[in-house]
Amino acid sequence: MRAIAAILALSIALLGSCAPATAQGNKDNKPIVWLDDASLGAIAVVRTGGKEPLVALGPIAHALDWKIARMNGTAVLSGHDRVLILTIGLRTVGENGDPHAMFAEPPIDRNGQIYLSAHDAAKLFGLGLSTNGKLAFHRPQDLSSDTQITEIPTSPTPHPTSTPRVNRNNDNGGNGTAANAGRVLLSLDRVGAANVLNIQSETQGSFLTTRVDSSGVNQVGPPNATVIVGDAQRNASIGYISDPLAGLIFGGGVYEGLDAHSSTAGGDLFLGRRLDDGYSSFGAVLSNPSNGTSDTIDVLMHGTSYAEMILRRFAVWHEPWGDYSREFIIGSHGFGMGFGARTRGRTFLETVVTYASRSLPLGPNDAPIRVDVGHQLSDATTVVAGFEETPLTPFGPYVGISTHSQNFVAGLTATNHEISGSVAYHTANADLQGYTVPGVSHASGFEGTYYFPGITVDAQSINALGDAESFIEARTNRPGLNLVTGVGIPSGGRPGPIAGLSIPISHMLSVEGTLRPSASGPYRLHLGLAASIGRRRTSSEPMVPANVRLEGATSRTVRVFVDGSPAGTRSSSAFTIQVTRGTHHFSAESLDGSEGSQETAVNVEAPGDTVSLSLFPEHAVQGHVTLAATAITPSDFSLAGITVLIEPGDIAVETNADGTFFFPRQPIPQDATIALDPASLPRELRPGPALSLSGDVELAILPGLPVESQTFPSH
Repeated sequence: MRAIAAILALSIALLGSCAPATAQGNKDNKPIVWLDDASLGAIAVVRTGGKEPLVALGPIAHALDWKIARMNGTAVLSGHDRVLILTIGLRTVGENGDPHAMFAEPPIDRNGQIYLSAHDAAKLFGLGLSTNGKLAFHRPQDLSSDTQITEIPTSPTPHPTSTPRVNRNNDNGGNGTAANAGRVLLSLDRVGAANVLNIQSETQGSFLTTRVDSSGVNQVGPPNATVIVGDAQRNASIGYISDPLAGLIFGGGVYEGLDAHSSTAGGDLFLGRRLDDGYSSFGAVLSNPSNGTSDTIDVLMHGTSYAEMILRRFAVWHEPWGDYSREFIIGSHGFGMGFGARTRGRTFLETVVTYASRSLPLGPNDAPIRVDVGHQLSDATTVVAGFEETPLTPFGPYVGISTHSQNFVAGLTATNHEISGSVAYHTANADLQGYTVPGVSHASGFEGTYYFPGITVDAQSINALGDAESFIEARTNRPGLNLVTGVGIPSGGRPGPIAGLSIPISHMLSVEGTLRPSASGPYRLHLGLAASIGRRRTSSEPMVPANVRLEGATSRTVRVFVDGSPAGTRSSSAFTIQVTRGTHHFSAESLDGSEGSQETAVNVEAPGDTVSLSLFPEHAVQGHVTLAATAITPSDFSLAGITVLIEPGDIAVETNADGTFFFPRQPIPQDATIALDPASLPRELRPGPALSLSGDVELAILPGLPVESQTFPSH
């Protein structure tokens, strides 16, 4: 196996020998990009021909406290109660399982970074954009807690009663009537003579982000916490942070400590403890995003005694044939090197070859040699199979499968001695996840939340270290007093009922009391206090009133949104909203979800500027694409990825591999038509006529080039 590994290592090194040279050959003109008054660095690329600049997506996302994860041809953005899925080459964006037309130009991959046009980046994050002298993005005014809405009285007319629909973005604590930046939850469980005190905090703001979990018997327990203070340019993280040595050689374990980050200095300072092996450490990381390299110096300590100093150099390159990474580690007691590569294509080869001296502080999964072959069964599902060994674990096979959609992610890995897996499903009304983890704890579990109109259902089942506990409970979610009921199964006990009340004290605070089954007695008393933390105003710019008018059937109460944030409910067809000067995105939806408006961008500069929102019935559209028998297709033609448009409204989705398509429920004008986008078809084909929206729509693909019959005379 070591001989094979050596051959692979040599092959990878030869393949990657040209990578550093190509990575250094970037001569693009990259101007400075600004967010408010902070510089994000030279992350833009100037284009010729009058085209606006491209900007790198990652730095903007991090500056706005969004998380970004790259997968095969896609990027998943999560933040501010939203999850967005971008696909390289597509103008649509997936959100909560629904595709939406978003970009004027599709995202592109450039040297491992995703780039968007400046206006597309501003639209994606709801930012303002100015190009006068410099390329600058501006955060909009936060309307979540300081919105002022004044109704313009109209003649009284009877309004039918609508069933309120739970909005997950508002369900952060209290009674869920105002968007907020997080919540703090205090709970006390009385079990016999013991009091179990739990403290949980999860907040997210422009300057402070916290995640705290503490549990103790008759006292406050030691907290498991992560606290981030500062903005994306300069911040300090305290608690569980990324292992500074994580890479090809060190897999990265649990690291607890302090990290100080400065993007202007291009690096981090860290101090903490590796919980896997007990080493304390301190050092620095210097990163250069432009060429994909980072350098780390890490001093390891055993208590107060010096153990070892480690220097690490890591680099990654993206080439036409695939991705290539390289790592070197030099320590005072040993050294290590690692090479990794993955080819592109539906069937790919992936390999990691490392060597490390046994005197380095290696864990059981560190310094691996791994070779696997994978195949993308579809754009969503990938299977892999291969072999792996480490200095502390024997050579053995493993297989894995992963799949995802716009709201579903699942993965399963099996070796000859353990199985691990996870599954997650997220939509506007559901949040479910399950997992199984091997090792000493043999932990597994399931937890989920489903939001029905007026009722929230929570379920959880956890099995770890021999303890197993499960419950399912439902709580009403309406103004005023709410009921809590369900069934619980405590560890080592018998099933029993859960019953209690949730009482809102204010729109930001609620108290909950329930009786739950207990393993040591008939029941235990659970008291909880949930406090929401409102978002503070992020701008001191003067406000101007915008006149909003609803056109169409407005005989019911609607919920209004500005820049994606709830801005109250109104029962009249005309009202004003206070906003800052600039471009804002307005929309409205009836409380029962039967009617709504498409998002409309309006530049509000003076008091009284008008915003007109047309309400249309909301419904879903499905159908399929058929290919005419006389059509002549290119050899690489597929029914997948053809753009289907609904006009007016510029609503777009793409077809599946079998030619089917689905538009999720949304506002659509009554006179709208549906057709194929000619730009998504090869020149040999053309779309059939546009059709009305009724039933299962069948869209035809016709021959694009005329076929003439000609007879040649015989000689």
